[in-house]
Parts: sequence; C-alpha cells; structure tokens
Amino acid sequence: MNPNPVKPPALFRTMTHLLLLSLLCLLGSSAAAGNKAKTPVIAGDWILVGYHVNNGKRFLEVPVSEPAPGETPERWRFRKDGTFLHLMDAKLGFSGTYEIEPITIPAARAATLRDGTGFLITTIDVVATIPGIDRSVEYFQGIWKDDRMVLFYLGKSKEPKKPPTQGHTFRKSWKGGWTW
Repeated sequence: MNPNPVKPPALFRTMTHLLLLSLLCLLGSSAAAGNKAKTPVIAGDWILVGYHVNNGKRFLEVPVSEPAPGETPERWRFRKDGTFLHLMDAKLGFSGTYEIEPITIPAARAATLRDGTGFLITTIDVVATIPGIDRSVEYFQGIWKDDRMVLFYLGKSKEPKKPPTQGHTFRKSWKGGWTW
C-alpha cells in the first residue's frame, strides 16, 4: 500500500496544468510561425523606374526618365522555376538561377518602402552576354511592397565590408513581358 496516495483533486489539478502547458506550447509555436517574415513572390517582369540613393543623410527615391525609343531600360525577369534574366541595357545581360529567403533590412535602407518585406536573393551560376564573364554566386538585398521592389547589389558576400549606398527601384509589369 502506498503511504502517500495521490488524491483525485490533486491528480486532476496536475493533469489540467500539464494540458494547459501543452496547449500554450502549441499556441506559442504556431504564433511564432505566424510572425516569421514572409518570402515575397517576385516571379514576373520588373522594370527600372528609379534609384534608391543615400544622399549622406538618408535614402531617397530618384526617378529615372522615360527611355527614348529604341533604348532598353534595366529589367529583371524572375521565373517561377527559379531561373532569371537580368538585362542591364541592350548590350549587357545576365542569366542564371536564384533562391530567395526572408531577411530584415536595415531601417535606413528600407526608408522609401516603409513596411516592405525584406529578402535576400542569391543568384547562382550566373553567365553574361559578354564572353568570359561568369559568377558562381552573387547576392542582392531586396525590399518588396505591392508592385515595387528595391534591389541592392551586395556582390560575392551576403555581408559586404562596405554597405551599399544605392539600390535600383523596379516596378512590376502588370501587362506581362517587358512593358508596363
């Protein structure tokens, strides 16, 4: 015979506490999962509309002028299959594959796209239209909100020694293709 039997009310109270703790753990983990930064869906065509420039005090959005007939503005095409085309102008372009992951962008850099979603683009096996130029990996920090995206070129490192002072602002093409 057990000299210290557990009384039913004490057992019920212990079981209730364990059940409540289990529920709180489940709710806490699902709430934390809901707070994770979402990965933006950037698939589509993006056309340069401005620059995100640091004037020494803060970042400003500076619009580009409308391209003259026959000019090729900078643009990106991110495909759903993880491949991309990046045309700088009519003579220079890049292609390869990309991966995207959510990150936090420094507040000063995100100033012109307040409440935007930060992300990191890793481009892989990049080749250029100029023979001999290829890059195994390059990084871009990005901010995405609605139909706008700002990309900062980081180079071969996710964390360059010198932070970027200029980004390129793109607007998503709603017609598809390279047009507005």
